[in-house]
Amino acid sequence: MRQFMVTVVLIAVLSVTATVSVAFPADDSASAPQATAPVLDVVTLKDGSIIYGEVIEMSGGLLQIKNS
Repeated sequence: MRQFMVTVVLIAVLSVTATVSVAFPADDSASAPQATAPVLDVVTLKDGSIIYGEVIEMSGGLLQIKNS
């Protein structure tokens, strides 16, 4: 009789767990696609100006930046 009760309780707990996990999903981001912003490099000049873009290369004292 005891094994039967343990089995019934285990089935009840698993049923409640499955119901809760369906009702309250752990990760809502999977259901709603989000736009990701491109990662930009930040270059701060001596005068305080800021340039946002993608640093391509630096050679011979010249910094090449791709921006929009």
